[in-house]
Amino acid sequence: DEGIGFDWSDAINRFTSVSISNRIVTITFSIPAGTTVIDPTTITTTTMQFGTGYSFQRKVLYASGRWWAFFATSSTQIAYASSTDGTTWSSTTNLMSGDINLGFAVFLKNPDTLFWVRTSDNSTFSYRNGTLNSDGTISWLIPTRQVTTANPSTRYPGITVAPSEDIWVSVRTAGGGVVRIEAWRYTSGSWTKSRDFSTGQGDFHFVTQIFATTTGIILASGKILNGKTNLTWASYSVLNTWSNRSSVQLYDHAYSSMTARGDVVSCACSLGSGTLPLYFWNFTFTSGLFSTETRLDRVSNFATITNYGSGNNYAIIYGGNATGVIYFNSTDGGKTWNSKNILSSTDTTGYYLNSNFNGTNIGALWVNGSSSPFNVRFAVITAAGGAITRAISDTLTLSETLSRLLVLGRSLTDTITLSDSIQRAIVVARSIADTLSITDSIAASLG
Repeated sequence: DEGIGFDWSDAINRFTSVSISNRIVTITFSIPAGTTVIDPTTITTTTMQFGTGYSFQRKVLYASGRWWAFFATSSTQIAYASSTDGTTWSSTTNLMSGDINLGFAVFLKNPDTLFWVRTSDNSTFSYRNGTLNSDGTISWLIPTRQVTTANPSTRYPGITVAPSEDIWVSVRTAGGGVVRIEAWRYTSGSWTKSRDFSTGQGDFHFVTQIFATTTGIILASGKILNGKTNLTWASYSVLNTWSNRSSVQLYDHAYSSMTARGDVVSCACSLGSGTLPLYFWNFTFTSGLFSTETRLDRVSNFATITNYGSGNNYAIIYGGNATGVIYFNSTDGGKTWNSKNILSSTDTTGYYLNSNFNGTNIGALWVNGSSSPFNVRFAVITAAGGAITRAISDTLTLSETLSRLLVLGRSLTDTITLSDSIQRAIVVARSIADTLSITDSIAASLG
């Protein structure tokens, strides 16, 4: 009745060889190249199916040796929890009262400074920053502060910090019955409005996301229901001066999530009523050129995109369908994509995916369930492009109470010694197809 807690479906050649020597059983099998995951875990519950919304607000961070997840526990409370391994989570800590549906976004300024922004459908946005500590607490550097916007009905904010240390915030507002997009900049101790333009539309399902690239600011906006995605961009060379191409309409897809690396912004566009196509494309800031869009799948809920490892690696995660929570990954800048992978087959009602990269792993956050209470879920994906490479074989020993992700990326064969009662699947990520020897001491059966 003792055994090894592996998911053997990961192996392409199962039980290639089995040998017994001196009470030691050795099983050899092969793991293909690609990405694999630790089983999802439940952080807490929420009364809101929208509890982790929206995907473009990226409510997952990694700092001070911990994953940090931000979510709503109810329609009136926003909270957070943290974990050193993505499996065992702290109890939730209330961050603020309010409705997360009206807009809440976070940003991490390396290595450990949290910035958050919140909108409340009025004429202001609130913000605060603090230090994320290794014990799971937050040391706030300033009290919560408010900025009055040019127009009312603030919602769906974005926030970033530029290399110059300036803070940038984007919000959706409304004036004269028309949706507007505002960009605000904090520099030299004060806030100034940098950009304020009309979308020309009365449909209020517009959202914003803002990025600081190596050469400027990207401001993205778009509809989240049956709409289009737009980009504007600016230059650092002149304060608050935006390029003439300040409102470029992109593909006819509803907005979902973007990520930025260097001067390249990449988008996953997906959401609409019913099941709509999932697309990927790149925009290069310096040239102002867009890549050809790539259609990946059909999806009925927000997708999240993360750039991991080198600048050419992307992962797109989405849910809301009977298959479960799904992910694709690309290692060539989105030119080609690996086959569809199942992150969780049991989370068939996974909504509002969020993700981020910690240097080795991708953390994914979502809400699952068809009725309240809903589960706030988290999983870790280790991708081939972010693997650690060793020049020689290693031997790793795991304790019987293994509760964290084992990440392996080897150019040679590895030997892993496992105890009898491992309760979780071991997750192995390869940059090439590796062969592993797994040894388990089985005293009960051989003694």
